[in-house]
Amino acid sequence: MKKQYRYFFISVAVCLFSACSSSPKAPDAVFLVRNEATKLVGLGSKAAREGNAGESVRFYEEAYRLATSVADEEGRIAALDGLASLRMRTEVSVSGAVVPAVASDPSSTAAQIDWAYPPTSAAGCIALAKTVAADSGKADLIAFASISEAEAALRTGAEADKRRASELALAASAALGRRPADRSRALRVLAEAKKELGDPKGALEALADAAASDKGLKRFAEYASARYLSASIHSKSGDYAAATVALLDALEADRRAENPAGIGFDFRALGIVAEKTGDKAAAARYYARSRDVFSAARFRTDADDAEKRRAALE
Repeated sequence: MKKQYRYFFISVAVCLFSACSSSPKAPDAVFLVRNEATKLVGLGSKAAREGNAGESVRFYEEAYRLATSVADEEGRIAALDGLASLRMRTEVSVSGAVVPAVASDPSSTAAQIDWAYPPTSAAGCIALAKTVAADSGKADLIAFASISEAEAALRTGAEADKRRASELALAASAALGRRPADRSRALRVLAEAKKELGDPKGALEALADAAASDKGLKRFAEYASARYLSASIHSKSGDYAAATVALLDALEADRRAENPAGIGFDFRALGIVAEKTGDKAAAARYYARSRDVFSAARFRTDADDAEKRRAALE
């Protein structure tokens, strides 16, 4: 009996001084705030797709604030990236001005009232994202931050900027092998740049790569985007059959993603292609479907455009 007690006390001592394997272990890190910021970035992206720009900005700004509060570089860059993409669209649509690839921004100077929030222009968000990425020293974050810079460069319309966009997107796609979703996006930007530079074959190759990856990841809205851009290239070259196939692929994917804006644009593009082939009846039906989707989703301007196209065929 004494021997049994001795063995019991020895085992207790071992547990106390060397931590028994049955004891609960502390986590390597806490991710509550970072996970919340990631969730908000996703909500910002969803709101942007649905045309709720103001709500999207609020989600992205809160994501940036949370990520900044825990020094999460990737979260900060993701929020800035979303804001840059959103503001590039709204700045162009509101003012008609072209957003420069990178420029200084007054809100990112010492005059900014609250440093917890991001710059108020696309150029400022892009510049800050590049700085955060460079400070991190991580090649994948640097590549990720360069995608929105490439997108902005494309929007200037300058030949040199188109080449710069192509170079940035190509380099990003090569550096993002372990981030397939971001790599696919870089490939889509590369395709747009190649299209603008008069290289439709190169553009279609990049899009095929992106589409295959997005389909495998079940990223249906992104797959639809690649197929939609492929359709525009086929249509421009006069291959309306291939354009129609690509658009029907895009439509099916956007339906699976429940992406109203994508669905509306797919139907409208199908109408444009049908009109080019001389099938006015099919074009009118597609325009009507586009009008109905846009109207139900509260995209009034796009709904009006689709209706005007339909009415013009009467």
